[in-house]
Amino acid sequence: MTRKVSEERHGLRLTGGKTYAARLSIPRERWADVGRAYGTRTGVRQELVRSTQTRDRHEAIRRRGKVLEKLRAEVDAKLAAIGLPPLHGTWCPDWMTEERLVADAL
Repeated sequence: MTRKVSEERHGLRLTGGKTYAARLSIPRERWADVGRAYGTRTGVRQELVRSTQTRDRHEAIRRRGKVLEKLRAEVDAKLAAIGLPPLHGTWCPDWMTEERLVADAL
């Protein structure tokens, strides 16, 4: 159980084939946008998973950054293709506005 929690914290998932995969979580506010960009049946996409092509956990942790970078670029390209802002970059969740942060702090 501890190992599974540790792997999830690293953004990794052990697949059925005993290889590690990197997991990119999509912000809840963008699930519908990403689902539309990917043409999912339900219209929602919560995460993307891609293999790190290794069975070694430490090597998977080293490869995770490159895999996640490619996934983010892929998602941003698909969103741009349908005229939506990218996931990462200029997009900012509504709770990150200065007014909202100050109001929540007070």
